[in-house]
Amino acid sequence: MAYTQFLLKDYKNSVSTSKQSVNEHIKIGNYDGVKASREMLIGNYMKLGLKEEASKEAQLILDKSFKLES
Repeated sequence: MAYTQFLLKDYKNSVSTSKQSVNEHIKIGNYDGVKASREMLIGNYMKLGLKEEASKEAQLILDKSFKLES
């Protein structure tokens, strides 16, 4: 769903959906899903001009973090 929102240039809603997705993947311990959802967040943040937030998400991927999104 987040990817479809991204393609429709609905970046703010895609951010929300991606955060929910990260949290759901964390609940089941699916690191690959967490990583993919964080990558979607990075793309959205870049489109919104939020480079600092994108950088934070990239670091969480590098750290293999299971930190919940708020």
